[in-house]
Order: sequence, then C-alpha cells, then structure tokens
Amino acid sequence: MFIGPEESGRVTELAVFEGREVKAGDFLFAVDSAVQTAEVEAAKAALDQAKARLARIEAAQQRPEEVAVLEASRSQARAAMEFSTSEIARVRPLVEKGVSTRQQLDQAQANFDRDKALLENITRQIKVARLSGRREDIDAERFAVEGAQAALANAQARQARTHYIRIVRGIMLKGADLADLQRDGLWLAGLMLIAMTIAVRRFRQTLD
Repeated sequence: MFIGPEESGRVTELAVFEGREVKAGDFLFAVDSAVQTAEVEAAKAALDQAKARLARIEAAQQRPEEVAVLEASRSQARAAMEFSTSEIARVRPLVEKGVSTRQQLDQAQANFDRDKALLENITRQIKVARLSGRREDIDAERFAVEGAQAALANAQARQARTHYIRIVRGIMLKGADLADLQRDGLWLAGLMLIAMTIAVRRFRQTLD
C-alpha cells in the first residue's frame, strides 16, 4: 500500500512503522506546514481588507433625508454668497467716492470668499453623497469578500492536509514506490509456485 502526502514538504512527524496495523482515523504522519500556514495568514489578511472596503462603501451611503439637509444648506450658502456679492458691488463705488473706507471693502471681499468656499464645499458633499455607496460598487465588494472567504477556506484545507490520517485499513509496508511492491510481490509469487510444485509431486507420489 502506497501512502503519500497530498501537500509537498518535509516530514516532521511519523507515527507509524513498517508492519504496524493501522485503522481508519489513525494519524500517520505530518509534513512541514510553514508554507500552508503562511498562505492561511495571507488569506485572512486579504479577507479582512475586503470586509473593511465593503464596510466603508456601505457606510458611505447617504439616506435621502441626509441629502435633503445638504441641499437646504447649499440653498442657504448660495443666498449668503449672493448677499456678499451685492455688498461688494455696493461698497466699491462708495470707496472710490471716499464715502466708505478700504477696510469696509476688504471685509466685504472676505465675506464673499468665505461664502463662496462654503457653497463649493457643500456642493462637493452633495456630489459625493450621490455617488457613494452605489449598488454596483457594493455588489462588487461583496463579491470580493466571497472570493476572499473561498480563498481562505482553500488555504485552510491545504493546511489541514499536512496531517495525513485518511486510511481505511491496512499494514504499513516497506517501500515508497510501486517498484518495491512489485519486487516483493514477484518474490512471494515465486515461493508460492515452488510450494505448489512440491505439493503436486508429493501428491503424484502418493497416487503411485
């Protein structure tokens, strides 16, 4: 009976010896599992990363009411910028006539810059809210998580195969290849043929 590992590696444990009877479930031997263990750890890390990406995309989804709040804020920011724009238009001629000071114009310009920046920022938030968490992106990340889970299961299965215990019943024979078994089998067959020949001759002598 030839018994060999399904995973390559250096044998680190051997629990059987030549001629020992073994039964189903007996531990036979183990090979070095360093490579398989590293693959399991890498698969776990990839799965964690895939889950984290999925969580970020799902968290980025904006509910309709949240978008509505941003829309209201944008309307207020747009109204504020329109007012600051009109203030610049009102103060500039007064500064040129000497009725208002340069400081008042600088303040009006600063208010305009502030309101413009706020409006642009809210507009970007609305754009991101509408693009984030799209269904196709979420589905793609969920598929990636499933693939990472399958890869981890495969790596764990390979790691488990470094411990060889699957056997029905048999005797551990000497030799690790078919040639050894064939040689021993021919030797036994020869002995049986000689024994049968001697038995036949003795039987004939008995008849005579």
